[in-house]
Amino acid sequence: MISLLLAALALSACAGSQQEVKTGEEIQAGPVQRVALIMIPGEKVTARQLTVVRATVARQIARRYRLEVLAGAGFEQALWGGTAAAAPGSAQQFRRALARARQAVERLQLGKAIELLQGARQLLDDCGPWLKREELAELFVVAGKLHASQEQVEQATESFRHAVELDPQGDPSRFRLDERQLELFEQARRQVTSGMPHELSLVTTPPGAEAIVDGITRGQTPVTVQLYSGRHFIRLTKAGFLGWTRSLPDGVPPPKITARLYKVWPGPALGELKDELFEPRPETEAVAAMKKLASFYGVGALVLIGLDSADDMLQASIRLFFLAEGVFTRPLFVNLGKSAKGWKVTARNLSASFKQLKKSRPAKKRRTSTKGKKKKKRRGKKSRGQKKKKRS
Repeated sequence: MISLLLAALALSACAGSQQEVKTGEEIQAGPVQRVALIMIPGEKVTARQLTVVRATVARQIARRYRLEVLAGAGFEQALWGGTAAAAPGSAQQFRRALARARQAVERLQLGKAIELLQGARQLLDDCGPWLKREELAELFVVAGKLHASQEQVEQATESFRHAVELDPQGDPSRFRLDERQLELFEQARRQVTSGMPHELSLVTTPPGAEAIVDGITRGQTPVTVQLYSGRHFIRLTKAGFLGWTRSLPDGVPPPKITARLYKVWPGPALGELKDELFEPRPETEAVAAMKKLASFYGVGALVLIGLDSADDMLQASIRLFFLAEGVFTRPLFVNLGKSAKGWKVTARNLSASFKQLKKSRPAKKRRTSTKGKKKKKRRGKKSRGQKKKKRS
C-alpha cells in the first residue's frame, strides 16, 4: 500500500490552465545545489514527531541526492515569523522571582526563598542568554547566602563558585554580604581563579554576528573568549537574522561552537497559505510566494511536508516546488504510522520517491583512470621483447 502511495508522487495533474502542477517527466529544472525542507505541523503534532520526521527526511535527501539541505527548528522559526532579538517572557518572570527570593532571604523566610530560587533556576535555560551578567551572578549569590544562613558551608561555597565563574572580577560588596558570607565568597573566588580559563571559539555562518556571553558583548564572530568551567550563556545576534542562543551546562566549555544564522522571512505570512499549499491546484498567490521564498533563501527547490495527527496516527502531505519552472508537483498523502520506528521507515521511503530531485541534481564528476593505458603499454613492451627473441 505504501509503495503505491509513494509512486503517486510522479503522477501528473490534469492538463489545463493550471501549469504550476506537473509530473516528474514534465519538469526540466536545472541543476539544484540546495533545497529547503519546510515542515508544516498541525496543532496535534508533538515536538518529537516533528523532530523525527524532519531529521530523517533531511538526512536521506542529503545522502541520496548529494544536496545541501536547509532545515531545522531555527530555520522554521525564521520562516514562520520568528524575531531577531526578542527576549522571552521568562526573562521578566526570572527577575521577579529573583527579587522576591532576595527579600525572602533578608527576612529569613527560608522556605519561601528556596521555592523562589528553584523556580528561577528552572527558567535559566530559556532566558539565561538574555540576562545581564549581574543578574546571573546574583542568582547564585542569593542561593549562597541562603545556604550560609543554614550553616550549609559546602552548598554555600558551591553557589558562590558559580557566581565567580560568571563574573570572576565582580565586586561582592554590591550583594551586601556579611563577614562569614564574604569569607566563603572569597574562598570560592580563590578556588576558581587558581585554575586556567578555557578558550571558546564562536563561529557563525554568515560571520559578523554580535557575540554576547554571560550578558557581556565580546565582539563579532569569529571571536575567541576566555571562560572558566561552569554554567555559561551565549547569544548571537545579527541584523535581519534570527537570534541564536545556547545555555552551556556546568562543566568545561567546548573549544568551539559553530552556529548557522537564518534570515528572517520578510515576505507574506506563510501561515495564511498553509491550506493552499497542498491544494491540487494552488492559486497564483501561493506560487508567487514560493518563488519569492526560494529566491530569498537561495535554494533551487522546496520540499513541503505537512504533518497532522488523528487517532494517534501520524499523517503527512508532501509535495515539491521547483524555482526554475515555478511549478508544484502533485501532492502525496501518506500515513506514517503510530510509532517512532514507523515514522523513520516511512520517511526514508518518502525520500527515495523524490525522483525530481534526482533528475535535477548536479552531474557527478567522473574520475578518469590511467590503469588501462598502463596495462596496454606494458603489454606492448612485452610483445616487442618477444619479437627480439624470435629474431635472435
